[in-house]
Amino acid sequence: MSEPVFEFSGSNPFGMSSLSNLADIDHDGDLDAFAAGTGNSTLFYRNTGTASNPVFAAPQTNPFGLTNAGEKNAFVDIDNDDDLDVFAGDFSGNTRFFKNTGTATNPAFAAPVNNPFGLANVGTPRCVQRGVKLHNFEN
Repeated sequence: MSEPVFEFSGSNPFGMSSLSNLADIDHDGDLDAFAAGTGNSTLFYRNTGTASNPVFAAPQTNPFGLTNAGEKNAFVDIDNDDDLDVFAGDFSGNTRFFKNTGTATNPAFAAPVNNPFGLANVGTPRCVQRGVKLHNFEN
């Protein structure tokens, strides 16, 4: 098996600031981008290109009702309803959960719930800065 070869294509080729995560939030087969904005806002960059040739639209602020999702977050279908929910850590060690009350193609997020599912005190601020990670250990 050959080793992958990476080629530097330039700093910030898509013009995004402080990228925090990629997720196919609108279920169209390509990855959209999320970033932390100023003043606890969340920026959303819709991929208007394709999975193999991404093109990102100008950012939208606080899309889908998703505000203050932080710099480090995780998108996962935690409730098995075929849409992506969001987990984010805060600097006090809390876990914030944003349930997607919309659909896979038309997301909408409820107000966050702190420390759901017994996920309280997830660590010190330094740990939270490294981000929220979720894994399926049963499969």
